This record gives sequence, structure tokens and C-alpha cells, in this order.
Amino acid sequence: MKRLKLSLAALLLMPAGLLFAGGPGPGFGPGPAPVPDIWVAAEKTYYLTRSLHQGNDVLDACAPGYHFASPWELLDVSNLTYATVPGLTVPDSGYGPPAGYNPGWLRTADEAPNCMNWSTIDAGQMGFVGFLSITELLNGNNGWAYGDYDCGDHAYVWCVSNPVTLRWPWGPR
Repeated sequence: MKRLKLSLAALLLMPAGLLFAGGPGPGFGPGPAPVPDIWVAAEKTYYLTRSLHQGNDVLDACAPGYHFASPWELLDVSNLTYATVPGLTVPDSGYGPPAGYNPGWLRTADEAPNCMNWSTIDAGQMGFVGFLSITELLNGNNGWAYGDYDCGDHAYVWCVSNPVTLRWPWGPR
């Protein structure tokens, strides 16, 4: 999915483009046919929390505007933007996520409850975690490694931005 990015120049030139698009006026004819509004999705961002959480403390771990992520929302991080603020970074992160063994809780929407639906730290109850791994990437996988974690253990939490749609009233682009 290509990201929709509007440059400042495009936003500044848009009114001029609309002015010369054949709008009503002398010598311009009846004007263009009405075009339906287009709704586009805003760029998705994700991050790994800076603080560690036990299995019963993950549902409220994400910042406002974000929610506890599933692996399906983060499967291809090349189509997402890592939010370095508020996200965890390491000295060599640049603008991307930390790789290496930084496991983060993930919800699975599976029938097997994770940490009793994220409500317990009882020994023997397990939850699902994932982390980005250079080894997995070099082995031809998508870069993710997954596993189960004891709910009483501490891990980071993967968060993804809530869905947002923007109204684009100028027709197809």
C-alpha cells in the first residue's frame, strides 16, 4: 500500500489548480461534473512501549490514539512508520524499531486466551510475544520471531495507531 503524502507545495498549489480546473465563469463552460468525496486512510504508525508490563497490565499500556496490537497489524512493518516518540529506541535505531531480543506482548484474537484475556499474572498462564530479529530477516522470513511468555514476566507492549480516515473532497488522485 502506497503511503499518501501531501507536500506543502501541493497544498499551496491546490487552490490555484481548482481555480483553473474549468470552474464556472465566463469562457469556462458549465464546469466539471461533480465528483464523489474520496476517503483515504491516514498513515499507520506503531511503536514498542518504553516500559515493561506484566500480562495483566497490557490493555492500557498504549498512548492515547494507539491500541494494543495484533501481529496481523504489524506483519509488514515496511508499510508502517515507527513512532520513535513515544516508542522504545536503542542507540542504532535511527527512525526504525529496535531489533534484537526486546519481546513485546501481542494480542492474537485466538481462541486460546492470552493471560486469561490479559487479566492475570498467575504462574503457568501464557501470553503471546513477538520481536523483530535480524536473524529471521536474513533467513528470508519477514523479520518477526514469536513465542509464548509467562504472564508474570515483564515484556514491552506493541502498539499501533487507531484507524483514522480523512475526507478527500477533490475526487480521485
